[in-house]
Amino acid sequence: MKALQSKKIWLYIILFVATMTVIVYRMQWKSDVRNTAIEATETKQIKETRLKSEAFASANLTKKYTSNKYKFSLDYPESLKTSFFQDGNTAIVAISDGATGLGVQIAITPFDEPTTIITAERVKKDIPGMLIKDPQEVTLGSLGKGIAWIDGEGLDGKRQVWFAARGYLFQLTAPMLFDATLKKMLNTWVFL
Repeated sequence: MKALQSKKIWLYIILFVATMTVIVYRMQWKSDVRNTAIEATETKQIKETRLKSEAFASANLTKKYTSNKYKFSLDYPESLKTSFFQDGNTAIVAISDGATGLGVQIAITPFDEPTTIITAERVKKDIPGMLIKDPQEVTLGSLGKGIAWIDGEGLDGKRQVWFAARGYLFQLTAPMLFDATLKKMLNTWVFL
């Protein structure tokens, strides 16, 4: 009788292990299928964003954004949209494509320091953890002297352009996929 009970216990153990193996295998298979579908969707989105980025870079800058309050203007591709909002003492101008997120955000903050030249050393002093890769001096509209650099790596990288002029600090941030378009736009920057 004991031998029969022992065989039953072993049979239950084997059935339990086999059932659990099938369940785990099916869960893993479903997860793999789901991950493959997600990867395919992400790849498609990245491809579409790259194509849109190339289209922006080759597009003519036919529209003009003008800020009478901050006294500047710049040109941008017609297919981008502009928005403006205030966050405390910081004004935010966004010129972007809603579908892909490509575009530039311009944060404008009062700046009352005697020096109007923003340098990599100054940014590192104020924000020690900021990654500043490939820093380059820039001058925008003959007044804005500052720095441009890359913050981050690969597709997650951002182009940062910071400069001060007329009592304001201008902080521009754009995805690296928008870099060619941003450079064209900045070449049209004019202080009014």
